[in-house]
Amino acid sequence: MRTALLWTFVFSFIAHGYRWFNAGFSHDSLAVLQHGNLWQVSIGRFLVPFYLMFRGKIAIPWLIAILSVAFLSLSIVLIVKLLGIKRQLHIVLLCGVLSTCPTLIALHSTYIQWADIHMLSLLFSVISVWLAERYKRGWIAAGVTFAISLALYQSYSQAAVTLVLLMLIKGLLTGETYKSLAKRIGRSAGFMALGGTLYLIIWKVVKSFTTLLTGLSVDSTGSYNSLSRIGEAGIAGLPSQVWNTYLSFLEKAFYPNMLNYKIVFPVALFVVVTAVVLMLRKSSDWRRLLFTVLALLLLPLGANFVFILTNGMMHELMIFPVVLLSAGVLMVLDWYKEDVPGVINTFKIAAVAGLCFLTFNNTVYANQCHVKKVLEEQATLSVMTRLLYHIESVDGYEPGQTPIVLVGDLNRSSIKQDRIGYETVKTVVGTGNNFSITYFESFHDYFRYILAYPVNFVFRDESLRFNKMPEVLEMPSFPHPGCAKMVGDTLVVRLSEDISRQSVKEHDLNPE
Repeated sequence: MRTALLWTFVFSFIAHGYRWFNAGFSHDSLAVLQHGNLWQVSIGRFLVPFYLMFRGKIAIPWLIAILSVAFLSLSIVLIVKLLGIKRQLHIVLLCGVLSTCPTLIALHSTYIQWADIHMLSLLFSVISVWLAERYKRGWIAAGVTFAISLALYQSYSQAAVTLVLLMLIKGLLTGETYKSLAKRIGRSAGFMALGGTLYLIIWKVVKSFTTLLTGLSVDSTGSYNSLSRIGEAGIAGLPSQVWNTYLSFLEKAFYPNMLNYKIVFPVALFVVVTAVVLMLRKSSDWRRLLFTVLALLLLPLGANFVFILTNGMMHELMIFPVVLLSAGVLMVLDWYKEDVPGVINTFKIAAVAGLCFLTFNNTVYANQCHVKKVLEEQATLSVMTRLLYHIESVDGYEPGQTPIVLVGDLNRSSIKQDRIGYETVKTVVGTGNNFSITYFESFHDYFRYILAYPVNFVFRDESLRFNKMPEVLEMPSFPHPGCAKMVGDTLVVRLSEDISRQSVKEHDLNPE
């Protein structure tokens, strides 16, 4: 435990410490005050508002960092115990790989307000496996903790499936009886079925009560990241979805959106192939080897099955279980001591070196992403200050009273400038923008929570009717004079020449 706690903090601090001590809010994290309770409930994360009652709704990077590191390190402690990893070097490596993985980079860089929530979801998912494994009837309690994990962030349910498959492989190759293995499969299937059922029932009840108490609908139909998308592909499309799940897994595991991705691919491939060869060498029983190969073939599906549930929507925030397979690699390396034949020891040392390289590479990339976020913050402040000058220069404008309509997209405007040298720091989800403001509703968050300036923005659907008005089409775009003017009793601001579309749509629930 001491090793996991210490090294998880050390690696996390080296990779993300700069972000912890800088605001750098952008994209979704512009909503520094976590007001979107209805949105969280609508997409199935109904325990998030409850958790925020204790943590506080204001996103404080340092506090969130401490909580997320604590939850991650406790998860690593349980993972190490479940997989029987004993050598300190391998535990340290596991802390490094998991602390600097793409999921943690995206969370700390762009979605820091949710970093501790995600890691708490991971912890409850791992606890589920721990309870089912340690206690005879622990699968019942495990079902409850599994439901809690789902209610915080659904993607970490894949971590439980990944761990169960890794433990099954461990049992097959270390001589565990088939009866014991069958019981493990039964317990695991039991707590996942129980947890999934509890989760769905409670979610429906919570949505009904929320609608009853607030009078607002929390229907998530059509939301890009909601479980309402389950079944969209249909039975006929299932084989294709399964195939794409495997392809997505291979892409995220071996060709991630990272620095030096051309080097990452052969290194990651070598590490995994080495682990698989050493794994299959562990047993000479052909039946156990056959079952092991079957479990290995199921690993990509188990670590990435949310890809099917979301009808193909997958990004870095959802791929932590893919990175968790590094625990399986270290589990295998831990089986082989120094007294093994020279060739095997050489390959084992090379695999360890490969994991060290991946950790170092991720750490460098993480810091580049965090620096970019601070630059985005500075550029956005400059742009918004100039935009406010145009707005306040319009006769008849009253701050907080006059309705404001935004047409166009700031990220498609003439002032957009890609930063030279940051071409690779644009590929992880949430890092590919030039400004902190990335979608229509984020203007509201920026003015309200960052600038504390009173605005009366017209919401997206209502603002769309201004896009085709002749007087708006004749307006120059920002930053030219006349980019803001009164159209009737509404102030219209043209952000770009192209006003045929607005920024991508996130969610439309009124933050009030």
